[in-house]
Amino acid sequence: MIDVTPGLLEGSPTLAEAIAEVLEETAKRVEREGFGQHQFWNPKTGKYCTRGHFTQVILDRYRGVKVDGLDIWTMVIAGCDMVMAMHLGRAVSVWNDEPGRSQDEVVLALTASAREARVWCPA
Repeated sequence: MIDVTPGLLEGSPTLAEAIAEVLEETAKRVEREGFGQHQFWNPKTGKYCTRGHFTQVILDRYRGVKVDGLDIWTMVIAGCDMVMAMHLGRAVSVWNDEPGRSQDEVVLALTASAREARVWCPA
């Protein structure tokens, strides 16, 4: 279970809510930009894989933010990895790279994982 202590910072969401929000924002980003396979980021296409997308969203939001000396972004990345793996039944990077994976499937998986983060780890 994810630590759901109130707020990562004063007035901020719990870790579970932060994970859900990141996954939802990532779904919107994938809808706009598409996604890549077999690389975190592909310099030829400019596309991120699913994990690359949510890592970028997390860094945009939480880079440099610490709680008790720990970087929050590392906790949120680990949480997103865990929630998606629980939903998908395997690591997101393995699932992402399966032949025939579609953009719609990625968006649906991100959206469902966000919903499940709130159910599995209620505030």
